[in-house]
Amino acid sequence: MSNQEQCPSCGGYKVNEEDGRGCASQILVHVILTVITAGAWIIAWFIIGAIESFRPKPDPTLHSYTCQICGYKWTWREGTPRPKVNVRTEFLAKMEAQRWKCIACGNENEG
Repeated sequence: MSNQEQCPSCGGYKVNEEDGRGCASQILVHVILTVITAGAWIIAWFIIGAIESFRPKPDPTLHSYTCQICGYKWTWREGTPRPKVNVRTEFLAKMEAQRWKCIACGNENEG
């Protein structure tokens, strides 16, 4: 049996697991490093190392998901029951009917 996630909101199987790591602080660090002098670069790297050592590490037992069909987002922690799934067959059929394929490039929309 497949271990694929199912959306609790619509019952669809087009689900992405997100890693939960953002990049805003990395962009800020790069902007700061391009502005300061070479001597300040060394100091900045020490500061970044100190900040990173206090940053909470991602929990490998916590999983975040997003349904590609309805956009519903949820989290699930290993060792806890999975969320109750409400299969909405009419909604899934309607979304599947809205799929199309580009004649020029062959790409398909995601519904």
